[in-house]
Amino acid sequence: MISISVTNILLFMIALGLYLGGWWMELTWLEKAGAVLWRRIEPLGWGFAAAVRSTGQAALVGLLWGWLPCCMVGAMLTWVRVAGGPREGATIMLAFGAGTLPMLLAMGAVGSWLSRTARNSFVRKTVGLLAICFGSHTLFWGGAISTTTP
Repeated sequence: MISISVTNILLFMIALGLYLGGWWMELTWLEKAGAVLWRRIEPLGWGFAAAVRSTGQAALVGLLWGWLPCCMVGAMLTWVRVAGGPREGATIMLAFGAGTLPMLLAMGAVGSWLSRTARNSFVRKTVGLLAICFGSHTLFWGGAISTTTP
């Protein structure tokens, strides 16, 4: 049985899939709140970026940007919380970091193409459907909701 906090994350994943696909727009408030926060944080980052004169300073700015909230990191931290112990939690975060690093590097290389593609209606609907499928699969077959009677 998956914990209540993980169940909530999976339900949010399904809601996010519906939102990305354009089928349920109730999460618009969350995007607007994030935009307000981003407008306040972004100038700080550009101020730091303008002061970069060396590779070491660039690494420091990157580390500072890395502290910004990220939904994926939040989801992983929830898994870490229910992992069973510090060693298991550290293993989850190490795997998450190792798994996301190649994708982050690739996204940096194809950033402008990715930006155009993300606005494509077919792509948004496909990604939304995938999020719904992943969330539903884990929710029902991962044990969060029992489909059998005791």
